[in-house]
This record gives sequence, C-alpha cells and structure tokens, in this order.
Amino acid sequence: MLLGSKWRITIVFTLLATAVCIVLGIGAQELFDSRLTEALDVELGALAGELSEFVNLSTETSDLQTWHMTRARGALRTVAGIGLYDAQGTPVETYGDFALSQIAPDKSELIQHGQRLRVLSRKLQYRGQLIGWLQITVPTTSRDRAINEFSHLLHLSLPAVFIGFLITGYFFAGWTISPIEQAYGRLKRFLADAGHELKTPLTIAQTHSEALEQELLDQSITSSRVEIIRISLKRMQRLVEDLVLLTQSEARQFLHPSNDVEVDQIVRAVAEDFKEKCHAKEIDLRCDVAPHVRARCDPEFVRRAVSNLIENAWRYTEPGGNIVLSASSFPKQVKITVEDNGIGIPAEALPHLFERFYRVEGSRSRKDGGSGLGLAIVKGIVEAHGGKVSVQSSPGSGSKFTVTLPTG
Repeated sequence: MLLGSKWRITIVFTLLATAVCIVLGIGAQELFDSRLTEALDVELGALAGELSEFVNLSTETSDLQTWHMTRARGALRTVAGIGLYDAQGTPVETYGDFALSQIAPDKSELIQHGQRLRVLSRKLQYRGQLIGWLQITVPTTSRDRAINEFSHLLHLSLPAVFIGFLITGYFFAGWTISPIEQAYGRLKRFLADAGHELKTPLTIAQTHSEALEQELLDQSITSSRVEIIRISLKRMQRLVEDLVLLTQSEARQFLHPSNDVEVDQIVRAVAEDFKEKCHAKEIDLRCDVAPHVRARCDPEFVRRAVSNLIENAWRYTEPGGNIVLSASSFPKQVKITVEDNGIGIPAEALPHLFERFYRVEGSRSRKDGGSGLGLAIVKGIVEAHGGKVSVQSSPGSGSKFTVTLPTG
C-alpha cells in the first residue's frame, strides 16, 4: 500500500515539475522569438533611415541603385527587398527579389513563393501630404532557423528532464514517506503481536467457560450467562484471528507463493468444506471449476480468501437459494468467482464494501458472528498477490465477486 503511495507521489511530482518546465520552455521560446523579431525590426528601421537619404521628397525621385553601390553592405542589405510606391500604392521603383507589388501592413509577416517575409512600411510625406510609401521586406530565414533550433533543443531535453524529475521524485517520495512507513510497520507489528498475545488468554477463557457450562449441566443447573460469556469469547477470538490474518495479508513477508499452485483443487476443497453448512441451510452449492487452473500464489491465503467469499455468500443467501463457485484460466491470469442469488447489496454500499469493519447490515452481521473484516481480508490477500477483487450486485438480485490472480 505504501509502495503504491510512494509511486503515486513520484508520478504526481514528476508530472507537475515537467508541466512547469514545459510552460517555462514555451514562455522562453516566445520570449526568444519576440526578442529576435524586435532585433530584426531595429535593423529594418536602421535600413529605412539609410534609404531616406536617397529619396528626394521635394521632387518625388529616388536612386536605389546608387544606395546599393555605396551603402549595401552586410547580409540584411544584400537580401532586402525595397519598394517605392506612390500615394495610391502603385510601385514606382523596386529593388531585390523580395520586393512586393503592393503595400502590406507595417511590422507584418507574409509568405511569398514559399518564403516568409518581415515587412516594414513607412509613409513618405512632404509638407504634411502623403506622396508615397517606402517598404522594406527581408526573409526571416535566420530568425526562424534559430527559433527552430531552440525548439528542437527543448524537445530533445524534455525526456532527460522527465527522467531526472522521476528519479528525483522517487527519492523525494521515499524520504517523505519514510516516517509513515516506519509508523505503519510498528502498527502492523503491534497488531500481530497483540493478536498472538490475546489468543492465549482467550483460548484459556473459552476452554474454562465450556468446562463450567458442562459442570453446571451435570448438576442440572442452567445459566444463560455462561452461554453468553462463551459466545462472546468465541466472537472475540474470531475477531483477534481476523485481525492477525488481516495484518499478515497486507505484509508480503508473510506470503509464501509457490509456482503452479493448483487453484482448481483449492476451490474444490473449499466447496467441500462448505457443503454440509450450505446443506443445513438448504442452499444449493455448485462448483464449476475448469481443470488445470494454476497460478503462482500462497495456497493457504488463497484458500482463506475463497472461504471468506463463500462465507459471505452463505450468510446473505436465504434458504432455497444457490451459490455458484467457479474458477477458470485466462492468458496471464486466473479468475475465481463466487456468485449467489441472495439479498444483494445496495449501490451506495459497494464503494465501501472492502473497508475494515464495514457492515451493510450491522445488526445482522453481528447476529451471524461477522467481524466486518472478512472482505477486507480478501482484498488484502488478493492485492498482496498482485491481483484484483471486484463485485457486481444489486438489491434482490444477488452478488457476484470476482478474484483475478496473475499466473506468474
């Protein structure tokens, strides 16, 4: 149970930490993109300032070739597309392969012939009147390549970050849960030791109460109090035994699994044990077990789990009802089912059915000697083997318990 909690803490920590890193990475990529674009716009602005010297606003003339011969140095100036347009947006003079045939919005981006371009548009005004436009376009290849490489680096580092957080989270979860494991271990040891210590005086008290009852009968003296004491002691002894078994079922060191255990033989033996008990209550107990059903398990614990399920079915099945016990083999797992046509279980009780000391009908469980630990023991045994137990039931339609055990 605590091992599962340790992994849950590890997974939650890893997912949260990785999610934070992904968000930070996306933010860093957006910031990187923004800064590169701002730098590109700054260069475009500087280039526009140079070009203004070669545009005569008073005569509405320009000389881009002269600018190219005298000032065109550097990668940006070499690949830039430049266009001069009149006030209506008609091209007057263009330079470079990336010059546009029309005016585009300032600081916008568009794709032309498969190439993404960044656009800078400036109004040309003379004495407060618009006389034309200056537009500069440059390919964003360098910026896009830098962003793609940055994004690729983030994607490559993500698995390493995830594994790093997983390892860190595992050790962090172990450090966090260590005090809980120690306290839980001490509690289990206490329950086991207390159970063993209580069994001896309970057995002695039970023996003497039975002897006292017999002596009173021999003297023709009847006393209901002695019978009450004997029944209470028997119930307490059963409770102590169940507590010890529950503690053992949740601690794997008490399990002694063997390979190729004949589960079909265990199920048949349990059915034989309950044959007379069911016959006395006029319940038809049928055993439908496939041959050669084998699994790796502790036979004694599995036998107790199946016994508890049949005991539960017997308790809540009315006279004249029936119980069907079956076992079958599937790829990598074995299924054992106990199905009855008894009183059934309300839907609101199903989520709590395997909790300790939970009773659907408390008065009836106490009357029949139930401790409220039977199904909790079943769940503990099954999960200690790496299996699962489930239930399907509705009031008046009976119940079906299914135990799934791995074969290896």
